Amino acid sequence: MNFLRLRTYDNYIEAHLAKNKLENAGIPCFITNEYTSTMLPTTTYMLQGGIQLMVRKEDWAEAQSLFASDEETGFRCPECGSENIVAGERWKSVKNMLLLIFSLLLAVPLGRARNIHLCRNCRHVFKK
Repeated sequence: MNFLRLRTYDNYIEAHLAKNKLENAGIPCFITNEYTSTMLPTTTYMLQGGIQLMVRKEDWAEAQSLFASDEETGFRCPECGSENIVAGERWKSVKNMLLLIFSLLLAVPLGRARNIHLCRNCRHVFKK
């Protein structure tokens, strides 16, 4: 079975509310990266890009339509207006990777968490 990421969340509460909404509609889903994102909030986007809500490929369109009326889907890129947005792909620099390694080795969060988003269409990086 192939799974696709439906949404990415900054905290587990919003992720579980969305998961419950899908399960109540009869759409099987699961959450990934919940524990890592909760235990290491400063490195969340460096590691995997937030808490991800996953659905089966064949259920993706139906699941997407459940969120169509929510304000959440109004989140668009300020440059091109696309909704094809991912959270935190800015960690791909040498400096941030070194911070991540030292943070994990020392068990001390270095740096600060940033709520940064990337538009996959125009590659524009912006804050929420």
